[in-house]
Amino acid sequence: MRPRLVLSMLILTAFAVGCAPQPVFRQLPVELAPPPQVVSAEPARHRGGEVLWGGTVVAVHNQARHSEIEVLAYPLDRGQRPQTGHGQQGRFIALLPGYVEAADFPSGTAVTVTGRITGAREGRIGDHAYTWPEVSVRGLQRWTGDGRRPPRVHFGIGVGIRR
Repeated sequence: MRPRLVLSMLILTAFAVGCAPQPVFRQLPVELAPPPQVVSAEPARHRGGEVLWGGTVVAVHNQARHSEIEVLAYPLDRGQRPQTGHGQQGRFIALLPGYVEAADFPSGTAVTVTGRITGAREGRIGDHAYTWPEVSVRGLQRWTGDGRRPPRVHFGIGVGIRR
């Protein structure tokens, strides 16, 4: 191969890799719990499991000492953003300490959470019985707009100083 062609391919590859979405939560356990629909079938078996789940907000309920965000789960992309165009993966309840302003999480808002499965809740969706896994949230990312971050590409010569 010609040196120019090889150099061009290397530059294009580096640029493509640099533009790939970076995960929001970088330090995760090696083994994560399966999707919510699997956990809801056998919640006791998965209790204590670590999760990285995301989806869209269905509802927010504030209790006396904590808040609950009901989420319709979707698979995550490489940047850990829910892919709402793909098949849904069940529902779960994200438990957060204190008060959460419901206006900050309107229905349809995309979120990604990390945390631990602490239990399950039986209930109904319409006429259907349902089991929601409950997750004690350790980290939460609320996505806005299309969720894209500006590219972190800088060209220049010299010294740069950041504050």
